[in-house]
This record gives sequence, structure tokens and C-alpha cells, in this order.
Amino acid sequence: MVTFINQKEEMSIMDMGKLAVEFAKETLPYWENLRIKDVALFGSLARKIKGSFSREPGDADTLLFHSSNPFLESYEGELQRRKDLSDREKYVLLSQEFELQGIDLSALLRNPIIAEGIAHEKLQVHCLDVRFFSDEMYKQKMIALNTDPCFYQNIFVDALLFDPETSKFDVCVDQKYPVTAAV
Repeated sequence: MVTFINQKEEMSIMDMGKLAVEFAKETLPYWENLRIKDVALFGSLARKIKGSFSREPGDADTLLFHSSNPFLESYEGELQRRKDLSDREKYVLLSQEFELQGIDLSALLRNPIIAEGIAHEKLQVHCLDVRFFSDEMYKQKMIALNTDPCFYQNIFVDALLFDPETSKFDVCVDQKYPVTAAV
């Protein structure tokens, strides 16, 4: 079980950018086992990186694109149903889901940048099956689960995919996924 201390503090944009990159890099060894296809950065930090956001971002919003991973699907469903979960409770839930897959999340959290980001409540992790782009029923189910009907449309506008070769979020999501057809 993973536990966190309560240290909600401010992090700089550089720190949050590094946090998102470290999270993506640290998840790479798990991509095959978890059927993760990509890690995307969205929200205010992605907009800031692209130069289309003038204020300081509040956190690093990440999205794990996966291919039919029931445990990631379960985790995201729980996030959508339980809006009362604190960030620490979300990571406990994620840790439990990882443990069911035989993956020790605490190994991922040994990275001090990731541990600090979670402790400061600055790393948000969401999951989405790539069926969203090809299965209309699944897409409508996911849209209906979210309290904001424009959530997916909004995140895809500025979302950037992590490129393992450059270790940067520098690939627009629409270069790989049919975003305009999906939303």
C-alpha cells in the first residue's frame, strides 16, 4: 500500500513539466504489460508548453491511452463515479489496481520527482481505451461518465503525446489518433 504525506504546495512550470516527463519515462517499462499505447499531457500545462496559455498551470494532467486494459478501465470509471476522492486516495486506488496486475507501484514512486508531485497533488492520471476513436458506443459511454460533456473535446485540442525517443511531450495527439472524427 502506498501512503502520502500532505504537502500541497506550489510547483513551478518547469517542475511540473519535469514531473510529467518523469511519470511518462517511469511508466515505459510497464507499457507492454498494461497495454499502454501512449501517455498524453493535456490541460493547462500542455497549453503552456504549446504557447497558448499565459497563466501558470495548476497541475500536470496526464492521460494513459491503453488497449482494452480492464483494470485501467476500472480505475477511470471509479474516478468518474467518485468525485469526492482526494488525490492521495486516487493513488491508493491506482496502487491497488496495479497490485492486482502484479505491479508494485511503489517502485514507480521511488522517483523523487513523482513522489513529490503526488505529495503536492500536482500529478493527475486519467485513462482512456483507444477504442474511444473507433467504437461509438464506447465513446458515448465515456462521455456520459464525465460530468463535463465537452471534457474529451477540450483535452484533445492541446494534448501532446510523449515521445520515448526525445523524452518530451512533443507529438500532437491528432498526428496519431483521429481526434476530429472522435469528438
